[in-house]
Amino acid sequence: MFSHTTLVNSIFDWMVNTANFGPSDREGGNGLDYRSARDPRVLTSATSRLGQDGSTQVFTVLGYPNGSAPTTLVSGVTARLIEAEAALRRGDATTWLAKLNEPRADAAVRTLRNIGTGADILPPLTDPGTADARVTLLFRERAFWFYLTGTRVGDLRRLQRQYSRPATAVWPTGAYFKGGTYGTDVTLTPSFAERNNTAYSGCTDRNP
Repeated sequence: MFSHTTLVNSIFDWMVNTANFGPSDREGGNGLDYRSARDPRVLTSATSRLGQDGSTQVFTVLGYPNGSAPTTLVSGVTARLIEAEAALRRGDATTWLAKLNEPRADAAVRTLRNIGTGADILPPLTDPGTADARVTLLFRERAFWFYLTGTRVGDLRRLQRQYSRPATAVWPTGAYFKGGTYGTDVTLTPSFAERNNTAYSGCTDRNP
């Protein structure tokens, strides 16, 4: 859990307080429907506001009312989804589905995430029936459970590397809404603090 005594809540600071960023929706054609799905794990405002740049309409992520708002970085849900992926990798679809549904049915988990306790909040998933569709569902569950925890880029890279999905089916493509087009890079540029470290020698491998 995030603690205000040790770290500034950057989600509140950058996405709520200053509107530098906002929840996306089907970004670049391949992005998930974070807003339009109305999934209780990713609650967003119904209306937009003017962003920090003075021109972009930005929706606001809910659940972070102030700089002390807690943020779950890792929990038992993380373990269940790791177990689900392991089961899927060994061909055990029954255990895979059970592990995906376990946190959806856990009232304590839903309360921790402030998404209610009603039985219909997160209904049980059903097996889509094919190996490819199961992978898609697994990574969708990871995306919604782990929203704003910094895991999505790694998951997209794994979809390309471990699951052999083409880059054009994983990463945003086409025109960018503020001009230009999406590029082809699938790695993050190291931060200034890392590049300023005299022991840092750089990374030449730009593969996924």
